[in-house]
Amino acid sequence: MIIKLAMIIAGIVAFFIYFAPSIIASNREHNNFMPIFIFNALAGWSLVVWIICLGWAFSDNVRR
Repeated sequence: MIIKLAMIIAGIVAFFIYFAPSIIASNREHNNFMPIFIFNALAGWSLVVWIICLGWAFSDNVRR
């Protein structure tokens, strides 16, 4: 039971880490949220692409 719960929690944490660039872009109201989300969802498994998406999410292209 505890192992199942730990696996569920680990899966949820992994999901949020994987989609962190998209979540950050959404919270910052980034103008390119949808391209960031699509790029992150399709190629975010690659660490290089994930880091690029993260940097893109933190860029200064936000709604004022």
